[in-house]
Amino acid sequence: GERATHDGGLISAGEWHEVVLLGDSEECFANRQRCPATSTALASRPEAVECARLGVGEALFSLLKPRTKLRTHCGPTNIRLTCHLGLIIPEGCHITAGDQAPRTWKEGKCLVFDDS
Repeated sequence: GERATHDGGLISAGEWHEVVLLGDSEECFANRQRCPATSTALASRPEAVECARLGVGEALFSLLKPRTKLRTHCGPTNIRLTCHLGLIIPEGCHITAGDQAPRTWKEGKCLVFDDS
């Protein structure tokens, strides 16, 4: 997978790959075909579909290789929150949102934050 177009300059070290299911990737349709259960779940949430259509949100699988660091950045709008669902979380990973203390993902749990 590739990163969404607007995310290309965020990597300061390492590798980051995305499989975009809803968003600005030209591969969305093919990606949805490879992930039918997830795609069905997303399609049942009209707010997720509409945010992607309007360009203010996306739904994707994200893979950051060990020791990958992203530059400080913010989301495109303040009309929504960001939700990360941890699937496979190596030890030592964390995220810092705004001026909050670093937080760690937990497998099978959502981490919700405001990235505006």
